Amino acid sequence: NLTSEEQQTIDWYNQNAAIWSDKHCFNNSRPPMFRSELNKFFQLVPKGKILEIGSGSGLDAKNFIKKYGARNYIGIDASTELLAIAKKTNPDGNFRLMNFYSLAFPDLYFEGIWICATHLVLAVLLAITIIGLPFAKQHAKLATLALMPFGRELG
Repeated sequence: NLTSEEQQTIDWYNQNAAIWSDKHCFNNSRPPMFRSELNKFFQLVPKGKILEIGSGSGLDAKNFIKKYGARNYIGIDASTELLAIAKKTNPDGNFRLMNFYSLAFPDLYFEGIWICATHLVLAVLLAITIIGLPFAKQHAKLATLALMPFGRELG
């Protein structure tokens, strides 16, 4: 079950999905620092099934589908509105309404899991204000998961 703060975060993304997507997708391409991270991921995981946790509006999905094929990509997000944008942008993508608490996949199903590390930056920035603390807490949880070493088992 989600906490009230987590539900509040999802509600915010549902209400602001189009604005958030327009501001954060940089004309449908990542800034160079993310391109290098994606390339590193591609080197570490040259083939196989990929899970993107927090697929948002589907920006990274384009790169994963191009590299691994639509059949090998699954993107999950808890925001119905962001998923709608992702599906429109990537009609062949496999997107599911799901959060990382309720992952429903067999063990060792994926060769790679991608979570954009911007959650760490957002956690720090949001923690500056009192009103941002609940959001900072959620981004910190996602950042912790994103920064786990490869091969670590989630339990």
